[in-house]
Amino acid sequence: TPSSCFFLLALVASCALAYPHYAAGGGSLGEYQPPGPGDKRGPCPGFNTLANHGLINRNGVGITSDAFAKAVLTGFGLDEKVTNTIFTKAISAAPEAFENGVLIDISYLNFTHNQIEHDASLTREDAALGDAINVNPALVADFIGGKKTIGHFEIIAARNRRIAYSKANNANFTFNFA
Repeated sequence: TPSSCFFLLALVASCALAYPHYAAGGGSLGEYQPPGPGDKRGPCPGFNTLANHGLINRNGVGITSDAFAKAVLTGFGLDEKVTNTIFTKAISAAPEAFENGVLIDISYLNFTHNQIEHDASLTREDAALGDAINVNPALVADFIGGKKTIGHFEIIAARNRRIAYSKANNANFTFNFA
């Protein structure tokens, strides 16, 4: 499903940032630059990482399938078949975000709840509770928990905390990565 493809992209982005030497091309994600005024970012950490490191347009606008495939190979080490699947799923999940097969801008990926944007994000608020686009520093601090490294147990614990919080505070909570 589209949501599971974006979950995979977010997971791969996290791993690529933690272990950049495993990515293609020597693991270079390029120089990090935070988004500037007018730059677009969305709910997908993978797309945001690619833009922040200049592997796709830094402004987050006008992203082609070919540019996305090259960026994901270079930054995350995923092959063209996987990246084409992710991009195709993005088009089916949020067709209004694309014009002639080109992603208009990353922020447009927020249109369809539980496809790309989803409840219980590790780094963003549920859309029903606040800002589902921008990273929430308090959630990041809770996720990292002061540790220098994060393993699968920490990820599972953080996910469980976020699901419990969302269930308790979001009357419309859904979480489905089937």
